[in-house]
Amino acid sequence: MMLDPARTDDFRRRVQSVVAEALAAKNVSGRRASLDVVGNDGLVRDIRAGIIPSAERLAALLDYLGYDFY
Repeated sequence: MMLDPARTDDFRRRVQSVVAEALAAKNVSGRRASLDVVGNDGLVRDIRAGIIPSAERLAALLDYLGYDFY
């Protein structure tokens, strides 16, 4: 399947939305979540900027936030 820019943008927006909702539900800052998951403060900052992390990092972040994506 070819990459479709519209689908990529939709995915990026969905990831941003899910992360924002999960951060609010857990009442934790993006910085704190990033530090706890990867040891630096860039993970959520990058997601907010539209940069999607690797599947492993995204899964670890969502697991930390208690978001069941399986």
